[in-house]
Amino acid sequence: MKKIFFLLPRRDYTPIGGFKIVYEYANRLSEKGYNVTLVYPFNHKFYGFNGPRLRHFLSTIKHFFEFAFLCILTKNVKAGEWFCINKEVSQKFVFQFNRKLYEENSTYVATSLITAYALNSLNFNSNKYYLIQDFEVWNCKEDDVFKSYNFPLKKIVISDGLLSKVKSQNQEAILIYNGFDFNTFDIDEKEGIRLAKMTRGYAFAYQVLGYWYFEKNVNKNDSVKDVEVEYRSELIKYSYNKLWSELSEKDKLIVTALVELNADEKPVKRVDAIEYLKSSGNEITSSIFNKYRERLLGKGIISTSTNREGMIWLPLPQFGNFIRLYHID
Repeated sequence: MKKIFFLLPRRDYTPIGGFKIVYEYANRLSEKGYNVTLVYPFNHKFYGFNGPRLRHFLSTIKHFFEFAFLCILTKNVKAGEWFCINKEVSQKFVFQFNRKLYEENSTYVATSLITAYALNSLNFNSNKYYLIQDFEVWNCKEDDVFKSYNFPLKKIVISDGLLSKVKSQNQEAILIYNGFDFNTFDIDEKEGIRLAKMTRGYAFAYQVLGYWYFEKNVNKNDSVKDVEVEYRSELIKYSYNKLWSELSEKDKLIVTALVELNADEKPVKRVDAIEYLKSSGNEITSSIFNKYRERLLGKGIISTSTNREGMIWLPLPQFGNFIRLYHID
């Protein structure tokens, strides 16, 4: 039986979106006959970005005693109890990832930045994947994240924006949007695909759309008149207004031009965007445009291709309509 190991970054005690997606994959793969194991570490090796070396050393000592107490003495260690994990899915707790995990002809899936570094450091002669669910820059530099995209791991991303970031490193990835549970939402495959495409893999959009769709169609909440109106309204209120307010005037100028070129519906050529800006009376050179393009790419506002034409598009769902409604006269 084919074995699949999902490497989680740590144990979880409360609901976490990224863990939920991994658990969904684990359940479905086990139902298809795969032998699935979820692996939770107590500690990670030092990779340079996960804290100062001294603090890491002290936390390693703490985690060692915690591991010894929970896994060896009391054997009372738990994770994922908030989710209904199939009983066929195994859970394995280790002090830290090492070669003892290796089993011939098995598949290993890193599910976060830190586990990608761990999997890359293990000289496993096996199928190795990297499930990229976010641009994880909150505890490290962007270069640390981009470095992980260059590891010899087969990459899977959940959004157009993440796909663009991987491709910016001249790497390839498979795009698989997070889906909607057919049973929970009482929908068929066609409707599930339509909803997934509406989110474009944007995690917040996935949560918002799922909530309002469930309220109207499952809970039969009569106060919800139009799911898509509620969906767009919350994206604007809780995400896009803030994104827009943090852009510089030049950023806004370029984004507005891209919307006027319908880059939220189809990719446009970089040279066409520059020419359009110039024709509108804006003094902008190729080098200036490139500078702001990189800024917008880093913020996740735009995505770009790596071919000669330098295609640009707006990956966020409903973002183009937000600009048209509130920021274009």
